[in-house]
Amino acid sequence: VVNSLLSSNAANATASYVDTGLTATITPKFASSKILVLVNIMAVENNTALEGTHVKLVRGSTDLSEWGKFMGYTRTYMNAHPSLNFLDSPATTSATTYKVQFKRGQGGGQTNINANASTSSMTLMEIAQ
Repeated sequence: VVNSLLSSNAANATASYVDTGLTATITPKFASSKILVLVNIMAVENNTALEGTHVKLVRGSTDLSEWGKFMGYTRTYMNAHPSLNFLDSPATTSATTYKVQFKRGQGGGQTNINANASTSSMTLMEIAQ
């Protein structure tokens, strides 16, 4: 089991995905193992209405799940707390890194993660097969 915390604010004023800074690395014991990824993102906040925020889970350079789309779209500074449970099959015994990325949905302005001094977390658990 590997756990990672992100307690600093992450900001993105573009419509391109960037790293939040929330990342965790696990080295599976068996190539047949599955990895259960648990993510809790705190205080996703936009400073522009009709913009929204997207978040996704990535393994290395492979997109796994875009689980939050246009959060907070209709209101300015509307907080969202998207969580994810994802069962992955990386098929390796090499160190494997998972990370969360985010972007604003459209328009101008800026989106933030961990607004208001929040802390986000990621937990990786190997499930031997």
